Amino acid sequence: MAEMKRLYVKVEYGDKDITAKVEPYLTNLKYEDDLGDSRLGVTPSDSVTVTLADSRRLFQGELYPTVGSALCFEFGYSPDNAFKSGRGYLIDLIQVTGSGATDSGGDTVVWKALAQLPGKGIHTKKCKAWTNTSLAAIARAMAAENGMELAYECEDEIKFFRIDQVNESDLSKITRLARKYGLVCSIKAGKGKPTLAIVDLASKLTKPPAFRIYRKDCTGYSFEDWAARNPAGRHARYFDVQKKELLTSDKVIPKGTRKDGLSESDVDTPDGRGQQDRARAREAMGVFASSVVRSPDSMKRTAKLDLPGNPSLLAGVVVELPKDEWQAHSGVWVIVHSEHNLSVTGGYKTSVTLRRK
Repeated sequence: MAEMKRLYVKVEYGDKDITAKVEPYLTNLKYEDDLGDSRLGVTPSDSVTVTLADSRRLFQGELYPTVGSALCFEFGYSPDNAFKSGRGYLIDLIQVTGSGATDSGGDTVVWKALAQLPGKGIHTKKCKAWTNTSLAAIARAMAAENGMELAYECEDEIKFFRIDQVNESDLSKITRLARKYGLVCSIKAGKGKPTLAIVDLASKLTKPPAFRIYRKDCTGYSFEDWAARNPAGRHARYFDVQKKELLTSDKVIPKGTRKDGLSESDVDTPDGRGQQDRARAREAMGVFASSVVRSPDSMKRTAKLDLPGNPSLLAGVVVELPKDEWQAHSGVWVIVHSEHNLSVTGGYKTSVTLRRK
């Protein structure tokens, strides 16, 4: 177990390095990194929490920060082997707790900073129609309009004939669209601008693993394997207005050819092109069946591993659990959530949540 004295920590506030002032009082630094949980229907932001022992009340006086100001941090075992946040975290919460008793040991001050979100424009409700476009194009346009970088990782081109954005914010719309088509969505604090990240976890799992983790590497672990319907048996239905009957599609479209071809509505909207329109409807229903197969919700197998601190174990990293060590739990997994805790008493620990089919 790594001791705190072996760690490298750097904290900047207001473009000033305050590490020397903070480190003697730092009791815990926690960094949480998340790819986004489609089950919750939210777009999470990464966060950092700094906990300080404030017996002299330094951090309630001259070192009291301003809510909304930038907090920059680095941590690891050396400047060359460290996670570097960039200047994209803004202080969202300042909390002070203590007791009036003289032997209580003093106050505790907590700073919590969130990955910098774009301006209020991304939360403003809008009405807009998108035609002959794709999910990647919509994400690219929204990112540019709201001053964000875009990290879009999906091998398939998901096309739309028409998408209506009706009294809905950009953030809500892109999160909902990504979730509907089996992707996860989150906002990262980039080195400069915030980054809108849209990721296909199923594609991630086809990448070579960056790390191999053995049992001896872990201080604790747990696995959950939930029963789920066979994804190959998923199907979708659509109404054929020419045949006047409800048809079922269980078609899974091969990679690189997924298309929607319909407006995003509960009712199919044929345009009078007969058979071509029915083909578009069948293709659209195949997309929905396919999105269920690759959706994070279909990844019922989850694992949680506790390890000695490793600043490289971040959300989105692919890891392998060797067969001879992990048996039924072996294979390739993707990190969907990581938590890094640097503590005076416990040293540096990393906890990761993994998912796979």
